[in-house]
Amino acid sequence: MDRKKFFDEYAKFIKLALAFSEKSRREGLLALENEVEDIDDEFFKKGIRLVIDGTDPGLIDEILSNRLAHEKNEYMRLLKTVQKRALLGIQMGYNTHILFEVLYSYADLSPEEEKEVEKIFYYDPPCEDDSDEDENSEDEQPDNNADIIVEVTINEFDCLAKLHSRFMQTILRNVDSNDLAIALKKSGQSVRKAFFGNMSKRASVMFKKNMDYMGPIRESDADAARQKIMDIVRHLAETGEIIANIPARVNYGE
Repeated sequence: MDRKKFFDEYAKFIKLALAFSEKSRREGLLALENEVEDIDDEFFKKGIRLVIDGTDPGLIDEILSNRLAHEKNEYMRLLKTVQKRALLGIQMGYNTHILFEVLYSYADLSPEEEKEVEKIFYYDPPCEDDSDEDENSEDEQPDNNADIIVEVTINEFDCLAKLHSRFMQTILRNVDSNDLAIALKKSGQSVRKAFFGNMSKRASVMFKKNMDYMGPIRESDADAARQKIMDIVRHLAETGEIIANIPARVNYGE
C-alpha cells in the first residue's frame, strides 16, 4: 500500500466507522450484526464480530494488536491501527464527533487531505432553532410520567439563557455533554441558542450532530437531564463560580 492508497482507504474507513458508531448508538451493538457480511476488510470484520459478541475490550485489543504485529507495510499497519481504535471506540459507545477526532488524530495529513477528511464530518447542518415550528413536536414520544412538573423544570432550565456568556461557558465546562444534549432536545430556542452561542463553531456543529444521532427523547429523560444540570448550576452559584439567582431544588413528585 502506498501513500495515496492509504489516504483513499483511510477516508473511506472513517465514513464507515462513523456510520457504525451512529447505528450502534441508536440501536445497540447487536444491530451491527446485519452489516458484518458487507465488510470487505477481514481485519475490521473480525474485530466487529468480537465487538458484537461482547468480547472484553482488553482481549480485543490484544488479539488485534497481535495481528497488527505481523503487518510489514507501514501504511497498512497505520490503517489497521486506526481500525482497531475505531472498534474499541464503537464498543465503548463514543459519541460520533469524539470518535471522528480520535481517528482523525492518527494520520499525518497534508492541508489538502485534512480538508477532504473534514468534509466527512465538519459541515454546517441546518440549524434546528431557525424553524418557527414547535421544536418539541418533533421526536415526540408518549410518556406517562410527563405532567405539569416537567413544564416547571423546562421553564427553570430555559432561564439559563439569561446568564452572562462567561457563566454559560463555566456551566459548559462542568456539565456532561450527553446530559446537555438530552436536555436541549426538549428545550426552547432561547436556551439552545444561549448554549450553542457559547461554543466554538466547530463544537456547536458537532454537538448538533450528536443531538440528531440520539433520535427521539422521552420527556422523563429530558427532565432528569435538566435536573442534573440545574443541580450543577446551583453548586456553581453556591461556590461563587457563577452569579445566578437559581431557586433551591424542589423534590418533584414527593
